Amino acid sequence: MIRITKQQSVGVDSAFARVPTQAEVARLAGVSQTTASYVLSGVVNRVSLATQERVLRAAEQLNYQPNLLARGLRGSSTGLLGVIVRDISAGAVGSVCRALLHGAPQVGYDMVLTDAADDVKTLLRLAGLMKSRLCDGIVLVGELPEEDILWEDYARLGIPTVAILHGGDDLPVASVLLDNEQGIRLAVEHLRALGHEHIGFVGSSLLRGVRQRAELFRAVMRDEGLAVREHDVVEVELSREGGAAGLVELLGRPRPPTAVIAATDLLACAMVHEAARRKIAVPEQLSIVGFDDVPEASITWPPLTTVRQPFKDFAVRALEMFTSGAASSTRAHRHVTLPPELVVRESTAAPTRTADRLGGR
Repeated sequence: MIRITKQQSVGVDSAFARVPTQAEVARLAGVSQTTASYVLSGVVNRVSLATQERVLRAAEQLNYQPNLLARGLRGSSTGLLGVIVRDISAGAVGSVCRALLHGAPQVGYDMVLTDAADDVKTLLRLAGLMKSRLCDGIVLVGELPEEDILWEDYARLGIPTVAILHGGDDLPVASVLLDNEQGIRLAVEHLRALGHEHIGFVGSSLLRGVRQRAELFRAVMRDEGLAVREHDVVEVELSREGGAAGLVELLGRPRPPTAVIAATDLLACAMVHEAARRKIAVPEQLSIVGFDDVPEASITWPPLTTVRQPFKDFAVRALEMFTSGAASSTRAHRHVTLPPELVVRESTAAPTRTADRLGGR
């Protein structure tokens, strides 16, 4: 026979304890239920600071939790934002999410984070679920493959949305974008100032924003009066294996470039590691520039020169769009473009004659 002691039964009872109400908070604070409702709903301009503090102390003492579902059904803000990411393991995505999670409470939001795992149907399902749970809005972090098929269905949800780490300013939702052209220009100008004229590029067609960087590389090289050899622009998978393969392909050219720009830090770090495996000195024999400035960029060896995306600013501006109402506005020009910054570390240097002997490896 299983015996339940009195102490154990108290624990069971406490697990199913009745949820305290606003009326009980009001009684404990010594205020009217209307006043308590104002404070607990965030309408504090009608209540003195001292009264607010009494109500909040009473709510904390009773472990009061607001009924977000009821608030949402009444049309009030629930204070929840959904975040749907392309792939949480992607370095840039993770950096933006950390900034969002840090900044949201400072402007009165809590966040629910989910991963679409690179799948459009999963993203649409998650977005519908977040709307049904009465989130005030959704932040989409990172593009998905085949994203062009997403937007028509997504628009039917009718939920305020801000997109981050997406390419182009033609999105049907508000967005915070990076000036990709300026980022590529900073990388090319840096290498040219060091003396490089033969510059390669390793990119990927998987995502629109990453694909744009290859197109912008060609345009910037022409603007700078530098030759663009099509066989020195390599397209690979967006992975560590892809980065290594891109380097191998460039080194196999009869005349390899003396410097390479990668469309992402993931590809650039993979190239640095592959170069080390092949005993190619970076930057003495080959300079490498990345794009993003994810945490791994500063701890690879040598530390990576890269184009820094302002991840914290992305999060701040996206949250401002929700607090200002711009995320739900139907007006045009809801796109904010932020400038990048070049971070010079140890993976770039002036070209040397030894770079001419890299061909055929």
